[in-house]
Amino acid sequence: MLVLTRYSLFWLLKSVLRTLVAMIVLLMLAVPSQAEQPKSESQDKITMDFHDADITMVIKFISELIGKNIIIDKAVKGNVTIMSPTPVSVGEAYKVFESVLDVHGFAAVRSGDIIKIVPAVQAHSMDVETRFSPSADHDDRMVTQVVPLQYADPEDLKRVFSPLVSKSSIIVAYSPTNTLIVTDVLSNINRLLDIVKIIDAPGLAKRLEVLSLRHASAGHLVKVLGPLFQSVARDPKSQGPSSPVSIMADERTNSLMVLATKEDIEMVKEMVATLDQELPRGEGDIHVYYLQNAKAEELAKELTSLPGDAPAKGDKIESPREPSLSSDIRIQADMATNSLIITAKKADYLVLEDVIKKLDIPRKMVYIEALIMEVNVSKDLRIGMETRGGADFNDGKAASFGGFGSLTDYANLNGLTTKGLPGGFSLGVLGREISINGKNFLSLGAVFQALKSDSDVEIISAPQLLTTDNHEAQIKVGENVPYLTTEETSINAATTDRVFNNYEYRDVGVTMKITPQINQEGVVRLNLFQEVIKLKSGSETYRPTTLKRSAETTVMVRDKNTIVIGGIIGEDTDNGISKVPGLGDVPIVGWLFKGKKQISNKTNLFIFITPYIIENPADAEKIFRERREHMDGLSESGATGSTDLTNRRILTPGLRYNSANEGAGSPDLSDEQRRSCRRLTDRGYRAIRDGDFYAAEKYIKDALALAPEDPFALINMGVIHESRGEWLDAAKRYEQAIPKGRGETAGVSTEQELQGLRLSEIARRNMEKLEARLPADPNRQSAPGAVVSSGSQ
Repeated sequence: MLVLTRYSLFWLLKSVLRTLVAMIVLLMLAVPSQAEQPKSESQDKITMDFHDADITMVIKFISELIGKNIIIDKAVKGNVTIMSPTPVSVGEAYKVFESVLDVHGFAAVRSGDIIKIVPAVQAHSMDVETRFSPSADHDDRMVTQVVPLQYADPEDLKRVFSPLVSKSSIIVAYSPTNTLIVTDVLSNINRLLDIVKIIDAPGLAKRLEVLSLRHASAGHLVKVLGPLFQSVARDPKSQGPSSPVSIMADERTNSLMVLATKEDIEMVKEMVATLDQELPRGEGDIHVYYLQNAKAEELAKELTSLPGDAPAKGDKIESPREPSLSSDIRIQADMATNSLIITAKKADYLVLEDVIKKLDIPRKMVYIEALIMEVNVSKDLRIGMETRGGADFNDGKAASFGGFGSLTDYANLNGLTTKGLPGGFSLGVLGREISINGKNFLSLGAVFQALKSDSDVEIISAPQLLTTDNHEAQIKVGENVPYLTTEETSINAATTDRVFNNYEYRDVGVTMKITPQINQEGVVRLNLFQEVIKLKSGSETYRPTTLKRSAETTVMVRDKNTIVIGGIIGEDTDNGISKVPGLGDVPIVGWLFKGKKQISNKTNLFIFITPYIIENPADAEKIFRERREHMDGLSESGATGSTDLTNRRILTPGLRYNSANEGAGSPDLSDEQRRSCRRLTDRGYRAIRDGDFYAAEKYIKDALALAPEDPFALINMGVIHESRGEWLDAAKRYEQAIPKGRGETAGVSTEQELQGLRLSEIARRNMEKLEARLPADPNRQSAPGAVVSSGSQ
């Protein structure tokens, strides 16, 4: 027995009702009028008229019309409207149906006898019809068209066609076979094929070409040309390449590989020919500057600190400035060659080169002569001053100063130990002559020679330093003295006690540091530090007591003038014992016959300093001659006790004689040449007479260049060689002058008894002096031979 509940009865009625409604809708769609009835195959035309109908109902109508099974994707939804005022065939009706699907984003995909209605975006991955040749049909069914290209680049066509297809269409460019693959409705594909016929022309064919370079770097040109062609290709208004140009560099062969059209390759060739040029020497970005005087590492630091062309944020340019340097300049110092390696553009390098030339100049040197001595305060040492306090530097005089910051009017430094002087040391400028105890001395060497035997004067040191302008010179003279720092005793009952001592070595002596700075007026600014450390007498061994005196100051002094620093007083105490001989040595009782005494010695430390400005080699040679004379004088005074150096001849070293240059020329001279030769010879004679062998050699060499056999010039050149100890060269000159000087006589000579003698005789005498000394001691420096002149002074 069938029992129906209320619930089951409700669902049964609902199902029946749904079926009835569906049948009524189908009848209404199928039989609205006679024109909408499906036609048999024998009927030619039909008309379709759907007003906002459900798309599934339209699909069902088409399925019955063409007799095909249609599967509808669940995503296919919506209402459509089709208006067909004129009858169409079944085939045309299906094309209209495909167009309706395309408009609504759907597609009909055939799969055998079945048609699938799916969203257009899914149709690409299904069994879509693939075509390899153009079709005469113009329906809207979804197909895949393979488009082979002959000349055009598929990537280029893909970029061109992308705006011409719907969002659901797909375009694939396959470069290996130069093919374009398009999935779209057939009608649109036919339109694209018409465009391809026009674009795929022979003029757009790309080819590969290799361009060899002669001068330029392949890698550098790729960096220059690559971005250039890319930017031009992106600009449609430019006159650049019609398609992208690919450029690669082959560094091994220094070549460019260009992939482009024929026209674009020609454009690349023109640009490469313009850029592939040999740069003129020195026009590159790397420059090497060889320094003559300055130090490369120091100058490189100065140049790299120069400001660049990048202004600071917030700075306002109120007026035009001089051209500044670029910020990408690189400067490196090569210490091995003392040169600067500069990486900069030509304009920047020219600016730097001008700066370097102004900095790389010969720097003046300063020869500093110092004398440090202690004088017993009881010694009446009168050091005369050329000037008094407050004198002007410009008239060749100087000033004396007492204490710190006070200008005094003392005539000498003898009052440094009196109560009237201000506290601290005193400073004085003595000028070119130094007056001590009424005697004038021309140099500190003469002062040293005069005072070295005085028992009340102790010469501590006489240092001499040579340094360049604005560079510190330092000299230390002394000894390392051991200082007992700790003493430990090891106590052991079983053995003897052991003592362990620790020592520290300290410098005791003289330290001098001087930094000279020369101004344009020939005044030397001296930054001076002087320290004298002495061991006090009576100090215990390894526990010495030292007396330290130092001075640090800055002074201004003219060239060859002497300054003195005084007033640095030290006191040393000697402990002594006085006793009656014999009785004073008796134990215990001996103290009745002896006593202790202390002797206090006060000494005044004087520091004399004389700077000599050396501007050229002649100045250096002159100072050398003077020091050599001083050393020779010390040597003679040690043997004879005499300090008179006025009769000694100055001997100077020099360059070796060059026979190839000085022996050339013709003996046949014109009167003008002979007069010129004699004038040069006489100038050389006067220079030798004054002790300036450097200038003398210049004049005599010029004379020998005019007249290589002139006896006056030959004899005087021999004397110059003698002054340097070049005995063989001097002998050669005299030998040359003997046969040439028979008809000439000496008008003037450095030796009076030779005046009026024939030059051949003078040359022979000079030669005999050499021959007498050479075999015994070739290195001995004897007095040079006689110097002669024609007398035309």
